[in-house]
Amino acid sequence: MRGKQLNKFMKNAYPAVLLACLAALTLLVAPLCLSKGLNHDELEHIHASWYVAGGYLPYLDFFQNHNPLAWYLYAPVILLFGETAASILIIRAVTMLIMAGSLAVVFLITRNLTSSWQTGVFAVLLLLTSGFYVKTGFEVRPDVPQVFFGLLSILFLLDFLKKPTRKAVFACGLCLAVSFLFLQKAVFLIGAVGLVFLYRFVRERMDFRFAVWFASGFLVPLGIFLVYLLINGMLEDYVITNWLVNMNRLRSYSPLKTIRVHLHSDYLFFIAAACSLPYLLLMRDQDRRVKGFAWISLMMAASILLYDRPHKQSFLQLLPLLGITSAVMLHSLFKRLAVAPIVKIILVLILLGVPAKSIVKVHKSSIEPRLDSIKYVLENTEPGDAVYDGNIMFNVFRPDLHYFWYSLTPGKLLDSYNLVTGNRYGDYNIYDLILEKKPKFISHTAIGPKNPRFAQVAAMYTKSPYKNIYIRKPDKPSSREFADE
Repeated sequence: MRGKQLNKFMKNAYPAVLLACLAALTLLVAPLCLSKGLNHDELEHIHASWYVAGGYLPYLDFFQNHNPLAWYLYAPVILLFGETAASILIIRAVTMLIMAGSLAVVFLITRNLTSSWQTGVFAVLLLLTSGFYVKTGFEVRPDVPQVFFGLLSILFLLDFLKKPTRKAVFACGLCLAVSFLFLQKAVFLIGAVGLVFLYRFVRERMDFRFAVWFASGFLVPLGIFLVYLLINGMLEDYVITNWLVNMNRLRSYSPLKTIRVHLHSDYLFFIAAACSLPYLLLMRDQDRRVKGFAWISLMMAASILLYDRPHKQSFLQLLPLLGITSAVMLHSLFKRLAVAPIVKIILVLILLGVPAKSIVKVHKSSIEPRLDSIKYVLENTEPGDAVYDGNIMFNVFRPDLHYFWYSLTPGKLLDSYNLVTGNRYGDYNIYDLILEKKPKFISHTAIGPKNPRFAQVAAMYTKSPYKNIYIRKPDKPSSREFADE
């Protein structure tokens, strides 16, 4: 009798354990948006948003190699709150809200596939204990909203496969297009979702009008984007910077290099993910929508091999899918093996507790030093003063010296750009630019004593209170100025 009572108690306790873990992890992760250190990718996109807020056009007026929707999303924050550190923190908070939206969609997709809200919560918990996901999931980058709309498209696809409706298929196409407008790497998800949709469409001989509705949702936003490029004369530069440059990068490396960094803390996540895909695809009694989702996840995993530079953000679309497949697999195994509630609780605590400590380490970084250097540059410059910050570490709200303002060192994007444009900026010379425009601040990026012009530049600048930031020395007064005094 006691055994039955214990089993009943544990069965009732399991949902409470999941919700308690969710509350604890939320309290652990949420403050990171205001405390985790800023990296140069984040400042790159905030700076691009500042350009857009000032009326500048990407690709035409300043170099960028990402699709533009994120900058138009963040630009209103800068217009409302000004060129301040507060704008940076608010943009970070907006990105955290988008990440929370992605986690909500992860919950909805998992519940859709399993009819279990508990499994949906568990999928969210798996992601929140992944240092790989959390360290990048709320950073200010177009990948974050791209992932959100990508997940929404999958949710609408699953709704459509469950009950075909025009609303669901139109929304699926629309979200795919919006995901692409945030970041062009959405083409991999577009291909994966498109193949699953096409397979079901042909096999089940669906009404052709559904394909028309899907195409309408997908093509309307892309048509608007094309008109925007044509009206502003940006199409040629967009193709060069977003496609030709990215496809002709001069440096590349393996995705295993990126994964290896996170294996020590996320090994349980990767083990579960690696087991879940073959399990869901090979088990014959799996629901067809589960198999369709597993195929999308597998295709997205394979797409990582197509990246020439798979940075950690390249995995952001994949990780939520693997969290879902892992949760769905465990849900299936729990039912198949009639796992006792106490065993489920122990297993959940192990799966979540072991990697959760990696999230604690993220709190050791601080946003304050970066914000302090940004404030210092702002306080010691006027709005029109140019600043040279070739590694995007401190200049957020001031103009740059050149169309190319980052990725300047040998083998980076400037070299790739020159490769595909017939050496358009082959005469780029940072020493000439500094001596001509005399920026108030410079960094040491792409500047070194081996160059014969280095001495001239070094004579004009002195160290600031911040590492690798140099401030221009005051101009020497003329004899007339002395006489006037």
